[in-house]
Amino acid sequence: RRRRRRRRMLLLLSSSSKKKKRSPSPAHVINIGVFADLSRGLLTVESLEKEELSLVSKLHFRLHPPTSGIFNEYLILFLIRQNALRVNPSLEVGSIQEDALHHIFEVAKYHTELSTFDVTLTSQCRPSCVAAASILNALEYLRQRLGDAKIPPGVGDAFESNAINMVPGNPDETADEINKARQCLRQLCPPESLDAWPGGWNDLGNKDMEEPPKDQIMEEGAGAEAPKSPTGVNSDITCCTSR
Repeated sequence: RRRRRRRRMLLLLSSSSKKKKRSPSPAHVINIGVFADLSRGLLTVESLEKEELSLVSKLHFRLHPPTSGIFNEYLILFLIRQNALRVNPSLEVGSIQEDALHHIFEVAKYHTELSTFDVTLTSQCRPSCVAAASILNALEYLRQRLGDAKIPPGVGDAFESNAINMVPGNPDETADEINKARQCLRQLCPPESLDAWPGGWNDLGNKDMEEPPKDQIMEEGAGAEAPKSPTGVNSDITCCTSR
């Protein structure tokens, strides 16, 4: 009977968590008292709160960890020269053109989406390392097509060096983890498969390629803000890269 009661309690708490996640508006947040009422007197608000605290404590409050896609949006900013120099002022790195940065982000985003289909990438590699590997593979692929004018030499090495230093843990182990993720991503998405991208990646370096109007680009990006670290670069990644 005690097991059955505990199981009902966990089901109610799970349902409560999902409701809160799907309805961010304060007007739609369901009070925990509603679930106590649904139990028809079997459970009280206090017992539900106590069980919820016990549950999240055992999970170390790691309920919604960041994905590789979120890290992709954050780490891509360190391809920008001034951001890279903030991490390591001694780096010698050129500036990437804005359109090239956009293409790198799109290809890296595609890689992070594909990573969810690979058990190695989801269980043996941290999301931050998968994101760094995705960006490095995108850099490698697009530099061959866009050339040194848009993606200067040394950008990939500088980014990899910064990524290894920002991700917590042993630098050598982090480097191995990123390389492992890169190999898995190459198997999931060989470079030749990107040539068939609907946008026509073969023509990225072609000056005659038809580009969307600048007004359209500005409109789509209006109001978008770059991800910010509330506690600083190193501490933010430290608290977010746990599996």
